[in-house]
Amino acid sequence: MSTNQPNPGTTAVELVPPQRTLLNLDTFEDVTLIKHVPPFMPVTTAAEAMARINNDQAVFLRLMNEGLQNEAKKAAIDDPANPWLEVDEDGTETPFTGTAANKAVVNKVIAGLAFSFGYDAKLPAEQKKEIKTKVRQLIKDTPAILNSLRKTAAESPAGE
Repeated sequence: MSTNQPNPGTTAVELVPPQRTLLNLDTFEDVTLIKHVPPFMPVTTAAEAMARINNDQAVFLRLMNEGLQNEAKKAAIDDPANPWLEVDEDGTETPFTGTAANKAVVNKVIAGLAFSFGYDAKLPAEQKKEIKTKVRQLIKDTPAILNSLRKTAAESPAGE
């Protein structure tokens, strides 16, 4: 099955490489692996899609159902009447009442403030962790920083 045949009038889409984190038994260390995926060329007609999968009905149904599942997930995410739920360690679900942060923004703020606490890339991991914990507490205790992060969170719902 080919997913990358030229298609006049469409633009190739760069796909995010699949990523896996696993334990390397040779070194007993966690490693992150990726696989590069060639740019994906979207189809423009149903006939073209069927040709791309060699008119295999089973493949068509699998792909269609995967797409329909993704659409159902997107619809649930976009539905304001369907609240986000927080799941605790016991699996108990409760409506999320907090403010979802934009993690990338928060991490940048933490990194920026960490240097004023003596953060250096050469420090031992435990010291780095202690500094980041102090910075997180500073952020929690400083309304101006927290309100700025809340404003950013409102611009990207659910911490995206």
